[in-house]
Amino acid sequence: MKNKIIIVLSLLSTVMLQAQVPTQYLHFNVGGGLNNLSYTMPNGSQTGRIGITMNGAYSYFFTPNWGLQVGLGIQSFGATSKLNYITAASGVDSEGDAFDFRTQYANWQEKQNALFIEIPIAAQYRYIINEKFGLIGSLGAKMALPVYAKYKTFAGQIKTTGYYEQWNLEVSDLPGQGYSTITNSYTDKISLNPAFIGLVDLGGLYHWTEKIDLYVGAYFNYGFNKSVKPDTKLIYQKDGTYNGMFASNQVQNVKPVSLGIKVGVYLQIGKQKPTIKIEIKEPELPVVTKKPEVTKDTVVMVVQKPTTVEIPKVEVKTPEIIDTPKPIQKEVKSPNPFKAAQAIASSIKIRFDENSTQPMSKITNEKFQSLIKYLKSNPRANLQIIGHTSNTGSRRYNMKFGTQRAIEIEKKLILLGAPREQLIPLSKASDEPLVPNTNAKNRAKNCRVEFNLVTKK
Repeated sequence: MKNKIIIVLSLLSTVMLQAQVPTQYLHFNVGGGLNNLSYTMPNGSQTGRIGITMNGAYSYFFTPNWGLQVGLGIQSFGATSKLNYITAASGVDSEGDAFDFRTQYANWQEKQNALFIEIPIAAQYRYIINEKFGLIGSLGAKMALPVYAKYKTFAGQIKTTGYYEQWNLEVSDLPGQGYSTITNSYTDKISLNPAFIGLVDLGGLYHWTEKIDLYVGAYFNYGFNKSVKPDTKLIYQKDGTYNGMFASNQVQNVKPVSLGIKVGVYLQIGKQKPTIKIEIKEPELPVVTKKPEVTKDTVVMVVQKPTTVEIPKVEVKTPEIIDTPKPIQKEVKSPNPFKAAQAIASSIKIRFDENSTQPMSKITNEKFQSLIKYLKSNPRANLQIIGHTSNTGSRRYNMKFGTQRAIEIEKKLILLGAPREQLIPLSKASDEPLVPNTNAKNRAKNCRVEFNLVTKK
């Protein structure tokens, strides 16, 4: 098991490292709508109530479009029930006579409120429309834990009577025997189970600043399991006990269901701007070792004998030392990053079919990644995206069509992570053809987008 966990974590790490444009967000939203603590009543009616939702979440986008969201939130649910119904329970009175204990609910109304803490996990998909607007959607589930649940009665009446079939007699207004008219207001807690809720969110993003997007959207939640266990008790018992709708046989299939709108903000975090590193290694030079110096010296040997003999001096010649010439070091010039990036930009051409704004191939090659890295590390640099067309149609039409091609490529570069404020879509229409527009094949060659890297003055 331990090995399997290590393998799974390694795979997840690999996916995160290889993501094209990994981005992270903290986002917060509030909203409200019809947050219904939904249930069915065989002998009454139920309506939902307005509730609120508040959420905080973290999103990690593994690719420009797909990401994963986890978070924490709270959501309130409510409902109102109305009962017009008569129940009858068989019994025996103190004198041993059989009778039916009848309970008549006349416009009897009860409202329920509940608050859940929610832990969601969802897959997210986003689509950038242009440099200011985008769409984002979420699909997943959440665990909802009830932290507050109460009911309160607020309208109608309950009338209890005893009916003796053998005498066709109905006894009422005897409080001592449990027969009376009740208009009391009852309040008590409700016992709810944790809920498993499916979630769907869909909304729009407005790119406010480089790090902040504003969000407006709609949400839909649906509970999969029953939040209340079925019961067989009466709502009101002869001994005067009021059990409430949720602890009686009149409420079934309790599930939280909500539909509403919410607004929020997405804060981009953890985005690191890559830098282009140019490493120049100095050439290794041979080590020159000088020979040790040798000096002239006189050697004298003295032999102690009765007589002193002088030994002639021996002259030792110093060997000639030849210095090894040092190699000539060539000066290594650092390449100009701007010119290198400019050359990459100039080498890219994206082809289009005539009368089409969709490129003929995917925009995912390594050259674009190099340009995007350069733009992120050089905020003063701008990438011009220049749309070209053939000479088919008017100049005004071609100028517009060339701009549309440039904007389409701009969107795709933004999805790859390019800073949108450093992208400049332009159009040159049919002013700069690669080849003469003399036939269909040549006109197709002129339908293209080119790039030019410039620096702000």
